[in-house]
Order: sequence, then C-alpha cells, then structure tokens
Amino acid sequence: MINIIIPNYNGCAYLPTCLEALRQQTRHDFNTLVVDDGSTDESCALLSCDYPEVRVLAMPENRGFIAAVNAGIRATSGEYVVLLNNDTEAHPRWLEYLIGALERFPQFDFAASKLLLFDRRDHIHSAGDFYGADGVPGSRGVWQRDVGQYDAVEEVFGPCAGAAAYRRDTLMALADGDQVFDEDLGMYCEDVDLNIRARLQRHRTIYVPQAVVYHKLSATGGGKLASYYCGRNFSLVWAKNMPANHIRRYWPALVWSQLGFAVHSLWHVRESAARARLRGQFDSIRLFPSFIRKRHAHDNALSPVRYNADVVGASTVKYPTYQPTLSIIVPAYNEELRLPDTLTQILAYLDQQPYSFEVIIADDGSTDRTAQLVEQMTDHRDDVSLLRLDHRGKGFAVRSGVLASHGEYVLLCDADLAVPIEEWEKLQRYLDGGYDVVIGSREGLGARRLGEPWYRHMMGRVFNMIVQVVAIGGIQDTQCGFKGFRRGVALDLFHRVRIYGDNAQTIIGAAVTAYDVEVLFLARHRGYRIAEVPVLWRYGTETKVDPMRDSLRNLQDVLKVRWYAMLGKYQGLNAPLPVEMIETARKQ
Repeated sequence: MINIIIPNYNGCAYLPTCLEALRQQTRHDFNTLVVDDGSTDESCALLSCDYPEVRVLAMPENRGFIAAVNAGIRATSGEYVVLLNNDTEAHPRWLEYLIGALERFPQFDFAASKLLLFDRRDHIHSAGDFYGADGVPGSRGVWQRDVGQYDAVEEVFGPCAGAAAYRRDTLMALADGDQVFDEDLGMYCEDVDLNIRARLQRHRTIYVPQAVVYHKLSATGGGKLASYYCGRNFSLVWAKNMPANHIRRYWPALVWSQLGFAVHSLWHVRESAARARLRGQFDSIRLFPSFIRKRHAHDNALSPVRYNADVVGASTVKYPTYQPTLSIIVPAYNEELRLPDTLTQILAYLDQQPYSFEVIIADDGSTDRTAQLVEQMTDHRDDVSLLRLDHRGKGFAVRSGVLASHGEYVLLCDADLAVPIEEWEKLQRYLDGGYDVVIGSREGLGARRLGEPWYRHMMGRVFNMIVQVVAIGGIQDTQCGFKGFRRGVALDLFHRVRIYGDNAQTIIGAAVTAYDVEVLFLARHRGYRIAEVPVLWRYGTETKVDPMRDSLRNLQDVLKVRWYAMLGKYQGLNAPLPVEMIETARKQ
C-alpha cells in the first residue's frame, strides 16, 4: 500500500488544487493523509466537507513542518511513504511513474520527482538534489528552462521532500527513535539531512523525470522564515553528518561559504531576509555543540559514488530505463590518448550485439582531458556513463564502477584494451554455463601474449608464485584486467573488499594495484565457481606500469589480504549469501 502524506498549516487556499490532482491519478492504490499542524484557517472544515476520502490527523498545536511529517509517518503503514507539499499540483501519471520506478528497480530506496514552477511550467524547480562539500545543498536545474536537459532516468544524491517516495523499511532503519526527520532542525534542510544519512548507509535515489509535479514555491513558508532556517541549518547539517575525513579536508570550504553568506547579508542588511539569515548563522554557532553530539558512527562511510571532487554522494552515472544484459567497467586515469580509441572499439562491437548493454568509464580523478573527451564522444548516448572520482587508485575506481552498474553480467576491461573486446564471448560462454567469476588468463593452453618483453613475463610469473603461496592457489593469472562476473556475485564481492574500499586513500604514482587478488580471494572463500579462460593479450609499449614500484605495491597488497583474513576483517567469509539476498547485496 502507498501512503501519501501532506503536511498542512493554514493551507486552505492550496489544498483543493493539490487534492483534486490526486483524484485524477492513474494509479489508485494509495491512501491520503493530511497532517494538519494546528491550522487556524478553515483547512479541517474543507477536508471534512469536500474530501471525505482523505484521512486527517489534526495536531493539537503548531509544532512545525518536520514534526508534522514525522507524525504522518508514524500514523501510517504500508510499503511506500510518499511526501507531497500542499502547494503542489501533481501530473495525473505522477504516482504511477514515481512508485513504478521503485517497484521496477529494487536497488533504489528513494525516488525523486521533477518539480516545475507552478506559474512557469516550462521552468525547473528541482530535478533531484545535490549536496556540496562546503555544506551548501542545491537543486539540479533550479530556475532553468526545461528543454529536456534532465529527462534521463538516473541516480541523484537525494530527492526534494516536497514530492518524493520512500521505502518505509528504509525510513525506519534511518530513524532516530521515533523521528525519521530531525525535528531539531525546525524546518528546511530536513530532507538534506535525511539524504546524507541515507547516502552514508548506501541507500540510493532514482530520479524519475516523468513524475512531474508543479510547485508554488514556499506558498506556506519562505521569506524571512526560509532565510533564517537556511542560515542556521546549512552548517548544522554539515556538522552532524560530514565524515571526519571530509571535515579535515573541507572545513575551509564550509568556513568560506558561511563567510560569503554573512558578507552578502551584511551588504543587504536593510532587507529583512538578510537580517534573518544573519540571526540564523548566529544561532547555528550556539547549537553547533549539540549537533556535533548527534553525529553517528559513520565517519568513513561515504558512498564511493560521487558527483565530483566537490560534491558528496551524488552520481553522474545514467540509470538506464532498461535492464542491461552486460555492464562494462573501464577504469581510467589520464587516458586521453588511449581511451577514445578503446571506447570507439567497444561501442562498435556492442552495437552489433543482440543484447542491451551499458559502459561505465570510472574516471580515477584524471587531470588531463579524459573526462571531457568521454563526455564529448558519448553526449548523445544513454548507454555510456562517466563516473567521476577522487584519485584513489585503480582498485577503488573498479569497485566504484561495479557498484554503480546494473547489468546481468559485469565485465572489467582495461583502458588500453590489451584484451580485445571480442574475447568477452569466451567469458560469456562460461557465465552462461553456470560459473560465477570468469578470469581472462594470459597463461595456459590457448592463451597468446603478443609483444611482451621476456623480463616482464618473468616478473609476472614470480609474482603469481607468491600469490599462490600466500593467498590463492590454483589460479595462473590473477592480474589480467579482463574479468567477468554474475551481477549479484560482483555486488557481493566488491562490497566486501577492504584494501581499496571506502577508506582507500589517494594513490600517488601507482599505475596498478593488486585489487584482483583480494576479489578472487573472497570469491574462492565465498564458494563461488571460478573459471580461468585463456585469451589473447597484447603488451602495450605505452604502458604506465613501473616494474619495480608497482611490483612492490602489489606484493604489499597480497600480504594485506592474508593479514586481513587472519584478523577476521572479512566477515562471513565462508558463508555464501542466499540466492534471494544476492541482488540486495548492494545495501549490506
């Protein structure tokens, strides 16, 4: 069952438009609850007389927007909670599309609507929210004319609570006592606070552009009230939720943004809204210690999917409206010379295949034109995405790409395309035959290595001997970058990695890492079926690998895998997930 909760305070003039639009919805399996927050107008009389199908929860006194929303959540049950402002008008198919997205894509827990201005219906108010590391939240596309720039179904940082859908179980898991939204915030930024907490726990938001709502923009709020609470709550939400490693890195950005707001308000001090923001900033200083105490034990739990180096938790990965058969993850760092040709070859091959696909370029914080070239090449394609990350090494980039993927099968492929993309067909046969992990191997009968110097081959064999003794026996080539996985298996394994997981630090100068060893070690001990398939591999003279430096780093990683296993850091190592749980491994 779907429960639509509408908080209301003296909104008698707005409720008819809102409720009449709900009567016109193409989907009918919902209940509507209006939480009247101590209104002094005729709201309750209107609801009783004209809208008998609407349930009313009358609060004895005005306690504020957030308290009203929490009361509504507590008073309802059912699988989905939908929040809707009273000053809105929903398109007739709004609920059909919004809830339909959550039903179709179970890896998402929140759904964001496209909010357009009520009186300028070709202008955007919100196409999903984002959040800056400087503590300043924002709405994608705000004030822009809607010309289709936000018409892709995709993942965003979080929804604007003015028109959003949530899985109830997720809200309850995020609740602090009986409060889903933090009532100490009063109003404004309550959805930002929830979105950060959800993101830190890896709950994800899908943006549904077909779910259109027209919004009258703070018809029952705004003005001085909005200025005060935004001035107060921006820094409080940041203090409460920002992980410790980001506080150390971004505290100057927070201070600078707050100083900027203060200077702007002082310049316009004759205006009441500017004075209200200054009061809010002053009060935030007083409340800062109490919000610091609210911090949860999630200092290093940031999701690997990030908007860019300055935005926490959002993703530019396009979310396909179809279920791809194959997801190809290509990690890249400063690959402006090689990647365009690689991407051209991959797409030329995939465009000839009978199945659907997506290609995710996991950009490991490149400082050259890698990202710009990918965007230029694929601007017209919905099946290619660019995932921007901080520079934390190939292992972290691969993991981030896997966790952002959606295909039935996941293929890892290096940016130099040392293994031709056509070799995927060999791996696919084994995955179709019941194997869980298939490794492209440069060793064994049928494998071909072209152009490799003898000393590089010898170094690889010595390293493999160490791997077999220390970590994984029986695998001849763990380091080839061409590997295939079943989707649920990939999610399970890459959620469990530790060396290049969420806490991975910036990697200085390292071209490769032994993340493969950790993943295959986990796969072996999780009981997954592994196949090693000989492939064609070409040595690239322009390789970025430093034989001495990267060999030492790889050896260090192999030893870490064994050490972590001895310390018990790989929880549930020998207990494979039940089949029905594998698809939800992303949330664990």
